[in-house]
Amino acid sequence: MHHPLRPAALAVACALAAPGLIYAQTGNTQAAAPVPEATPAEIQLKAIVVTADPLGSGSDLFDLAPPVSVMDGRGLVLKRRSSLGETVTDLPGVSSTGFGPNASRPVIRGLDGDRVRILQNGAGMFDASAASPDHAVTIDPLAIDRIEVVRGPAALLYGGNAVGGVVNVIDGRIPQARMQGVGGAFEQRLGGPDGERGVSGRIDAGNGTFVIHGDAYGRTTSQQQIKGSPVSSRLQDMVNSGQATVTAIQRDAHGRLPNSDQRSDGGALGGSFFWDKGYAGVSASDMSTNYGTVGEPTVRIDMASKRYDAAGEIRDLGGFIQSIKFKYGASEYQHREINAGVVGTTFRSSGSDARVELQHAAIGRLQGMIGFQSTVSRLVAEGDEAFIPFNRTAGTAVFAYEEMALGALRLNFGGRYEDVKVRADPFAATGAAANARGFGLRSGGVGGIYPLAPGYALAVNGTYTERAPSGTELYADGPHAATQQFQIGNRNLGIERSRAIDFGVRKISGAFTGSAGVFINKFSDYIQLSPSIDPATGRQFYRDGDDRSVQSSNPAVWAGYGTARPQFNFTAVPATFRGAEFEGKYRAWESRGQRVDLTGRVDMVRASSNGQPLARIAPARYTIGAEYQHPVGLRAGIDATRVAAQNRIPTYPSVLATNLPTDGYTMVNANVSYRFRAFADTAWDVFLRANNLLNVEARNHLSFLKEVAPLPARGVQIGLRGSF
Repeated sequence: MHHPLRPAALAVACALAAPGLIYAQTGNTQAAAPVPEATPAEIQLKAIVVTADPLGSGSDLFDLAPPVSVMDGRGLVLKRRSSLGETVTDLPGVSSTGFGPNASRPVIRGLDGDRVRILQNGAGMFDASAASPDHAVTIDPLAIDRIEVVRGPAALLYGGNAVGGVVNVIDGRIPQARMQGVGGAFEQRLGGPDGERGVSGRIDAGNGTFVIHGDAYGRTTSQQQIKGSPVSSRLQDMVNSGQATVTAIQRDAHGRLPNSDQRSDGGALGGSFFWDKGYAGVSASDMSTNYGTVGEPTVRIDMASKRYDAAGEIRDLGGFIQSIKFKYGASEYQHREINAGVVGTTFRSSGSDARVELQHAAIGRLQGMIGFQSTVSRLVAEGDEAFIPFNRTAGTAVFAYEEMALGALRLNFGGRYEDVKVRADPFAATGAAANARGFGLRSGGVGGIYPLAPGYALAVNGTYTERAPSGTELYADGPHAATQQFQIGNRNLGIERSRAIDFGVRKISGAFTGSAGVFINKFSDYIQLSPSIDPATGRQFYRDGDDRSVQSSNPAVWAGYGTARPQFNFTAVPATFRGAEFEGKYRAWESRGQRVDLTGRVDMVRASSNGQPLARIAPARYTIGAEYQHPVGLRAGIDATRVAAQNRIPTYPSVLATNLPTDGYTMVNANVSYRFRAFADTAWDVFLRANNLLNVEARNHLSFLKEVAPLPARGVQIGLRGSF
């Protein structure tokens, strides 16, 4: 596939690398000198408004009522992984779907898929990652400058698809601040359990009125190193007893995860025009990835995505409307599932998201804004394992967000109305007729933050959210190889409603700083995949993937069909999610600019429906660590995370390899980095990261593939990043 942006983008990376090569050849170096923790590029990033604060009135995360986490700067550099899900998985309340090392989507407080909204620079993304866990998110962490995660419902601002939370990735491809001169960054990383060879570069140049941006990246990995066999002992017992099968490739593998390598590259060009009271900018980006699906050792996914964005702001209008912000994102996505060199199934997705926010003048004590949003998405699967027809979802919304100060108490509240229409074409594979549904969605919320004492604050949030069922939940009808299920949608599904409340306490001064909180989220019509039970036998129905009319709960019948899979239907059930989160840091020692901090983190969530645990809910996690920092630029850290065993699994009539308990484990990681200046006053970071130092066998309970795809073995990665 031709990628028009790639030659220009790769030229950017070469230009960024060139200065270092020239100085290395001539020997023109400078003595190392102390470097501030934030480079000029990072300082500019910190001015970006946090996703949960549309008015930009909070001076820091302490002032925000919703629980928010931010990754940027050196912290992000050390945490980058090959997928977005694995990059953010150490944040409180955040885990990942873990579909191998190449396709992992964030899970927030037990909610995933269509309930977690992934944004790129504040605009929606339109890949197929929410439809299936084997589909990767179409952004590589190498291209990310900053990640903002809102934990808990954010439907008021971003729609019912954000009932679990929001992950907003910011890449700077549309410059939002003036600059004079040239700046940029270059990063190279090597090693790790997957033998990564990654490089990325960006450059920004401006004259005070115009700023242009270019970036490029490329990543290649080998088959991931694992401890022992990819097949778990539990699954091996099922294989030995005839209850399950594995491929010969999986059975014979040792020390490596078959079909786990990937190749990924992409780039972007963008620019903005600035005037006294605002800016306007555009960007175009391109991404291409080829990766193994792990669960099927002979299947690879060839994925390509193009994206176009526009953004701008007009300030100081002087009337009732004081400022206008707009964002627009559109993308075209395709991936082909290739089995032994033959294209079997092709997924195509496209969509656009347009958003306008109007901030109004103060009305008494009220400060706020009204917004409008229009979103369209399309998804189709074609080929051997197409399990959904072409479907289109269109939504238009109006929302309002207001803030009010009552003495020391800061309140925020608002509401959203959204009209959503979902339409499906006739499904040739099943003979199903065309269908259209319409939903009127109402969401609202109120939150507040109150300073209990200097440095302390209490935050409370309450939300009511309505979400329309997705096209997959309505219209799925066929075998889904990634999850080893035969999925059947329900065209009569109604609105999914939930009520959530969140309490948190924060402390930002003194030797100890941190936050702690509890939450509960109750759904009256939670849409989930439920096993289809034969009322005559009490056993689970199976369906054949080739002859879709063959259905039976008799093992003697379906055992004769090589493509038979357990049948699961999308149903609406009551469900409750409750949990707790803690994150803290204690200054244990400080002398002459040096310091040692002790860190801790805990998160846990329990989810049930009708007395049954829900499937694939993250077990409790407990992390302790220590961080050392020297004023010259040296930083080092070590942490140990205990992930508890997860034995709370739903009871199915038949034993499924995707529904087994998961053993607990302890993961120890360490890192060291050094920041210095050299080569024309460029700020450099050299870093070393070691993961799974104890080389334990660990499996992600959230993953459909956990019995055949353990987490990585011990690995060491080295990297170098330069910023100017």
